[in-house]
Amino acid sequence: MSSFRMRHFLAASIPLALMEVFLRVGYIVKEMRQNNKTFVTALSQTAPGNMHKKFRMMTAISYGVLCAINAGKVHVTQNILNLNYAAWLGLAWNGFHALKWALVDRQFAVWQLVEKKELERLGNTIADIEALEGQAASLPV
Repeated sequence: MSSFRMRHFLAASIPLALMEVFLRVGYIVKEMRQNNKTFVTALSQTAPGNMHKKFRMMTAISYGVLCAINAGKVHVTQNILNLNYAAWLGLAWNGFHALKWALVDRQFAVWQLVEKKELERLGNTIADIEALEGQAASLPV
């Protein structure tokens, strides 16, 4: 019985593999044309350990659409064997990371940028005060 489950899982993974290949090729071509990136740089942004945030969101949306279609198929046919486990696993994995970036990491990145700009502004204000202090010291009292 386990060989049947393995064959079912592998057969259900074929559409996912095609989706991933087309998604990666499209992303690489777009990055090379619009952002003048090299092939190696664009390819490295689609690697599982180093996914770019835009590509991660694209994969999460793609898996979400695929799972919505699969859920509709299961509902219409009333057959749970039509469930694509590989697609739901992909949605869980990519969806978690995409939501983590959208809800947490992006906010930290924004606040780090704000903090950096505020520290630069504060540093400029301190430099201006020190320059005025030097000018005030040279004035006759």
